Amino acid sequence: MTLQVESPTVYTSQGVPISVTGIAQVKIQGQNEEMLTAACEQFLGKSENDIQSVALVTLEGHQRAIMGSMTVEVGFSSKCAKGQLQRKHSTLHLILPQQVW
Repeated sequence: MTLQVESPTVYTSQGVPISVTGIAQVKIQGQNEEMLTAACEQFLGKSENDIQSVALVTLEGHQRAIMGSMTVEVGFSSKCAKGQLQRKHSTLHLILPQQVW
């Protein structure tokens, strides 16, 4: 599922307000037993809209946290680093939500 992640006003570590839009491709890795088990526990019986909502809220929070920890210069210059960092944090959260919160 593809989600558009909007953060209309995020303050960088320098206090500069920026607007961020990200695109996320969300999937469950079937070969990862831990991820598959967690996904079944969290999402079995939920509608697609409910699943999208959970994923979107998770990704929005991570996007805001990541951008809030960066300077303006780093935020605009390293799209790959931001993507990798968000992927790592979001994957961890969706697999082990009780440990991340």
